Amino acid sequence: METIAIDANGTVHFRAQPVATEQLKQRLAGLNRDTPVLLQADLAVQLQRFIDVADLLKQLGFAKVAVQTEARRS
Repeated sequence: METIAIDANGTVHFRAQPVATEQLKQRLAGLNRDTPVLLQADLAVQLQRFIDVADLLKQLGFAKVAVQTEARRS
C-alpha cells in the first residue's frame, strides 16, 4: 500500500517526502494501478486541495483508494 498525506498547510507527501503535484503524478505513473493507495488528510486541509489529489488518482486509474482523515477534537 502506498500512502499520500496532505498536511495542515496543504503540502502533499508521498513516501514521507514532500512533492509538488507534477512530481506526485510522475511517481504515481510508475505504479501498478491495482496498488492500494491510502489518502490521508489533516483536518485543517482545504477541501479543494484534497479533491485535487483525489482527482489525480482517478485520472491515473487508481481504483483501490482509501481515505483517512483526522477526527475532529471536541
